[in-house]
Amino acid sequence: VLDNEGGPLFGVKVTAVSAVPTVATVTPEALTNPVGKAIFTVSGVSPGTTQVVFSAAEQKAMVEVVFIGH
Repeated sequence: VLDNEGGPLFGVKVTAVSAVPTVATVTPEALTNPVGKAIFTVSGVSPGTTQVVFSAAEQKAMVEVVFIGH
C-alpha cells in the first residue's frame, strides 16, 4: 500500500475475501509492513477458479486464483 507520492504506508489494515470459498480461502486481514506489503495465505479447498478481492484505504484490487488439486 502506497501513499499519493509512492511511499509505503506502514500499519494499514488490508482485508481479503475469496469470491468462492469452496474453491479457496484466504487470510481475512493483515497489516502492512514497513515497506507497505501485507502478507496473505491462500488455501485451496477444491478444484476450480475464484477471485480474491483485497481492500485497503477505500481502494480494491483483485487476483484470480486457480486451484487444480492436492
